[in-house]
Amino acid sequence: MDMPKLLEDLSATVQEMLMKLDAPAMTLSLNYPLPTLERLLGEQLSQEEMLETLEKGFAGVQDCYGLITARDAGEGLLCLTVPAKGAAYMLAHGAGADFLRDLLGAVKGHASMQDVMAVFEKHGRAHAEKMDNPEFDYLVYFEDGQPDSFRYCLSQHGGHVSYHRFAKEDYESFGF
Repeated sequence: MDMPKLLEDLSATVQEMLMKLDAPAMTLSLNYPLPTLERLLGEQLSQEEMLETLEKGFAGVQDCYGLITARDAGEGLLCLTVPAKGAAYMLAHGAGADFLRDLLGAVKGHASMQDVMAVFEKHGRAHAEKMDNPEFDYLVYFEDGQPDSFRYCLSQHGGHVSYHRFAKEDYESFGF
């Protein structure tokens, strides 16, 4: 079981949520599809087996994160709840915080696409490509996976840019 990979993904998501909310820490719940959890943990499990595996795995990291819980959220989803203690730890120790803070600042400030691209270039070797997709204008990611390995799909609407970010494997599975 690859618990560090799941914790890295969970930490990145919690970090982004807290930065968007401009909150120091709070209890957060996130829904994960079973196939995503299987990919992150490197195991093919039934939903029941996944809940048992997560319970054991989260018990082993309780000192840093507090007790992260998992429950069946229906429709093939599992709800992971991170207590405020864990959210604060993830925010303080998450990778790529400076980049994410700069990106969110640009997006909140109604920056142009050029300005948003400059944020990526400031933080690493960014790969950008124009997309032939009605939902997104550009795909951008860091070539060496630093400061993160997410795939950012950027859209320009009127006077501002928005983004969605995906793990590389999830992005590839969507077939954009």
